Amino acid sequence: MKIVPCSEGLQLSSLDTQTFKFKYLKVLVITMGKGLRKRDVYIRILKMVAEGKTAPEIRRTLGLSPSNYMFYEKNLIRNGYIVKYNTYPRTYALTSAGKSALENPANLKLSLRMSGGRPKTKTTKTPEISVHDVKVKIPILRKGDPIPPDKETAVRNWTKKYYRIDLPVPVTIEETTKNLILHFHELRYPRDPNAIGMMMGDVMRYTYLIATWLNAKYGWVVDVPNARVILNHIAIEVPEVKEHLRPGTEVVFQDKKARAIDGKELPYPSKAWIDNTPSERNAETWDLDYTEAFLRMPFTVEHIYREQSEFFRLHNELIAQVTRLLARLNEKM
Repeated sequence: MKIVPCSEGLQLSSLDTQTFKFKYLKVLVITMGKGLRKRDVYIRILKMVAEGKTAPEIRRTLGLSPSNYMFYEKNLIRNGYIVKYNTYPRTYALTSAGKSALENPANLKLSLRMSGGRPKTKTTKTPEISVHDVKVKIPILRKGDPIPPDKETAVRNWTKKYYRIDLPVPVTIEETTKNLILHFHELRYPRDPNAIGMMMGDVMRYTYLIATWLNAKYGWVVDVPNARVILNHIAIEVPEVKEHLRPGTEVVFQDKKARAIDGKELPYPSKAWIDNTPSERNAETWDLDYTEAFLRMPFTVEHIYREQSEFFRLHNELIAQVTRLLARLNEKM
């Protein structure tokens, strides 16, 4: 490649422009994070989480697309290295495993899905329905002793406080001036119509458990009977048609409000969409009606098939009877 020195820097011949772009601009991409090893990207994300940066700030710093960033985020959450504290803007906190991996990168286990490809060994997995985030709002009747917050976020003229509780599922408590908001993450169930009942049962059971714990340990009193679900973000695995789903596709029903898992109406339109993550093609929604309709779909299709089969059977019998009657009329004539 011919490079001619000049006062303004380096000058390339026109024939070598593409070679320069491929070889040298790749270095610039590496500095933006896309050329880093997957392990290094995970460590850099953990460092920025420890610094209190939000998801958009982390993504822009690393130069990742939204779909690629979601791939890294989900791996860290599912493997227990970070927990999500807030949705808008999306913020996190390090778990004990995340702090250990940050202190010693060797503790970042390679069981993480380091690439978007399928595993080499074929395994049969039952499709699941999972909860990305269910928010339960509980009015505070009386505050007790201060709870040491795991994270604080300044919002206008007050400060949001977040607490992490170790239950069988990740739960984050957000304290506002008048309410506690419980964030339930990564609840997982088999993909069948009974999942909704199990999900609601778990959310209510954990809500009562947290209220009892707050009262016994810190003297807080919350109004559990008036607790209500203010968000349910649900994802449904659809491996049967994964290759045919278009990421980013969404359907919004403007004339219908979304319904929460407690049966109450939510203050925003019903919406469903396909996840953008490269390794995922889940159908996601925040409307219980859509979720129930999706889970009942195989049974609905079977019911329609049976009704159609019965219709065709009766139709064929009618044709046969009419044919016989016409034959008898022809014989008499």
